[in-house]
Amino acid sequence: MRIILLLLFFWTTLQLIAQDCEVKVSGVVLDFETKEPIPFVTVLSSEKGKGAVTDLHGQFTIEHLCDSEVELIISHLGYKKTTHHHDAYHDEPVIYLAADDQLLESVVVEGEYYPSAIKTITVDQIDQAHISSQQSTNFGELVGTISGVSTISTGQNIVKPIIHGLHSNRVLIINNGVRHEFQNWGVEHAPEIDPSSANSIKVVKGAATVRYGPDALGGVLLIDPQKPELSSHLHGELKTNTATNGRAYGGQLLLQKGWDQLAIGVNGSYQRQGDLHAPQYQLTNTGKEEYSFSILGKYHFRNFDLEGYYSHFSQDLGILRGSVSGNLDDFKQALDRTIPANTQPFSYQIDNPKQVVTHDLLKLKASWVFDHQDLEIQYAYQKNNRQEFDVRRSSLASFPIINLGLGTHSLDLVWNREGSAVESSYGLQTTYRDNNVLPGTRTTPFLPNYNGVSLGLFSIQSLEIDKSILELGLRYNFEYQHIRGIDQYENNYADQLQFSQLTGSFGFMFPINRTMTYNSNLGMGWRIPNIWELYSFGKHGVNIEYGLWRYRQTDEGIESANVLNQSEKRVNPETGLKWIHTLSSDKANTSWELTGYANYIFNYLYAKPAGVTSTVNGVYPYFIYDQTNAVIAGADMTYRHSIHENVEGEHQISYVFAKDVLNSDNFVEIPPLMMSTKWSYQSNWKAIGFPEFFAKGTYRCQYWQQPRTIAPDAFRLGSTDEVANEGNFDLMDAPPGYFLVDIGVQSSFRKVQVLFRANNVLNTSYRMNTDRLRYFSDQIGRNFKVSVKFQFQ
Repeated sequence: MRIILLLLFFWTTLQLIAQDCEVKVSGVVLDFETKEPIPFVTVLSSEKGKGAVTDLHGQFTIEHLCDSEVELIISHLGYKKTTHHHDAYHDEPVIYLAADDQLLESVVVEGEYYPSAIKTITVDQIDQAHISSQQSTNFGELVGTISGVSTISTGQNIVKPIIHGLHSNRVLIINNGVRHEFQNWGVEHAPEIDPSSANSIKVVKGAATVRYGPDALGGVLLIDPQKPELSSHLHGELKTNTATNGRAYGGQLLLQKGWDQLAIGVNGSYQRQGDLHAPQYQLTNTGKEEYSFSILGKYHFRNFDLEGYYSHFSQDLGILRGSVSGNLDDFKQALDRTIPANTQPFSYQIDNPKQVVTHDLLKLKASWVFDHQDLEIQYAYQKNNRQEFDVRRSSLASFPIINLGLGTHSLDLVWNREGSAVESSYGLQTTYRDNNVLPGTRTTPFLPNYNGVSLGLFSIQSLEIDKSILELGLRYNFEYQHIRGIDQYENNYADQLQFSQLTGSFGFMFPINRTMTYNSNLGMGWRIPNIWELYSFGKHGVNIEYGLWRYRQTDEGIESANVLNQSEKRVNPETGLKWIHTLSSDKANTSWELTGYANYIFNYLYAKPAGVTSTVNGVYPYFIYDQTNAVIAGADMTYRHSIHENVEGEHQISYVFAKDVLNSDNFVEIPPLMMSTKWSYQSNWKAIGFPEFFAKGTYRCQYWQQPRTIAPDAFRLGSTDEVANEGNFDLMDAPPGYFLVDIGVQSSFRKVQVLFRANNVLNTSYRMNTDRLRYFSDQIGRNFKVSVKFQFQ
């Protein structure tokens, strides 16, 4: 026994001698609100007896640690205590402590994060506090609060973001690291995303096709969910909200818990809204009902992380009943009347026309972190089902007019490497899509069935010299599609399409002085013609659409045709060159950012009004897809300043110029000049939770580049006069400019935050140039919103 004990003693001694206890952890602690360093903060490690106290600059160093991974416990009087799991493979942590009397949580940042993977592209961000302040706003309207981003819509519930004049399939949405795959064609399809589940939303305004692939000619939206942290106690938040316009109500529950190596978070929300109300009348059948839930898990083992995520989103959206006209005279009157046809008293019921959509996302991601490099492998599966119901004869009312199912598999492999002066990123991305027309529509399929395969390879190199950055990115993409469909004569058709292209970007960033920085990036985007731009045929939403291969243009007008192909009508991929410049300044009490851009797009594909036609269900405007060369340019500016320690101002201005270059013509549905100013006052009234007041005014001008107007009287029912062949036109003059005022106040009582907001306080009647239902109704009127958030821990 003595010999065994002696051997154990020697073995333990040798282990202690051999163990490397020279690991060092350094970092800095800052105030969450002021970003000023906090001195004398206690930072303890999980290794007993080892810790440090921050100096006057908020910096700390813990030396002689034996393990490369430790738990850091950070505490200071008057601030919320936080725990952070740190390993030697990450950069020095920057720890932001939130005061005890705030509803904010302390956070830790490890290293500098460039969400676009390209440091010379402009990126704006909406944080969680801003997301909460918008309450039950949909995803499109939320993103539209950023300078340079506006919205395009079909009524009040179906809203999509526009980045620098481009929308739909030219703007990519990356949800939790996965490209959001849905029926992203046309204005009538909003992204199936619950904004309340997001921790932050970032907007990449450059042509970020090198990192994220084809279609990102306008920009990229990056949505990060609220992720659980390791070594964290059970905590979460409960939100409730209500609004007067539409008598909306809803809520959200978030729960998170972390252990040494495992962290789990669950989130669920529900929203219901009845018919909305314009200043002068009810908007019948504009209700919505949606719910979502998600679960996220993370397992950590030294330099390896495994992450799993699942989410489900479901929504029923009503479309204005007055957008459906029974005959040509009704349609003419709809454009002139004040109150839309078929207007009824308030109801929560959602009747036809409507949309019923579900979206599921399953993601698995593994990542390894080594010295100055990391490797990520990610697989994702998405299922998107869409049903659209129209006003049909009673025997067909229960059958959808469009019924589509899209299944998508994707696999991404990314390797990031950091050298002494050069940072590199390499990636492989593959996607398989299977889109099917589901049975039961009792009508000619609006789209054919198709399968598609995408393969992308990219490389990004970034050189940093004296705080200046020079970047070069290259990408190769291959696209293959197999199409199978049935035309209006019940004849089968099929085709195979394949495209490939090399694209790239070049950019640089350098500091002009200590407070001012200049960025410039020239990016090449590329997008193949989508199935709907080629093959769409029939009733969709509130209008009729013909794809490029479903119509012919004759001297007598537009007429539907047998399905064409490349040999009969050549359709080329879009190629865009976007040059974006950003000059920014950040001082103690003042910051501003000025961005200018020019985007020249060869073979630009777009939908334009072509006339008025009738179906058995009524009379509708119809749109056709066409192709030209286009230039889209503009500028955005944001200016923030403090005139007092409690008073801040933020001012924005955005302008978009768009032109059909080949035909010297203008486009419809381009956002007009926008100007806004917002003032906020942070009071010192502690007894009522330091309430913050704000007031915002927004003015949108009348769009003065609108193409000519051709009223419905100029058309023979079912075809167009020769005048329609002379270029682009609209069925109504551009809506006049309008001014909106929003006010609000929010207050926090330790774990409870109360927010009151009033939108369109002046109850202004207005219509938007980028709304497909501008022909039939005004936008909603005054709306009072109240939300309460309770945080428990």
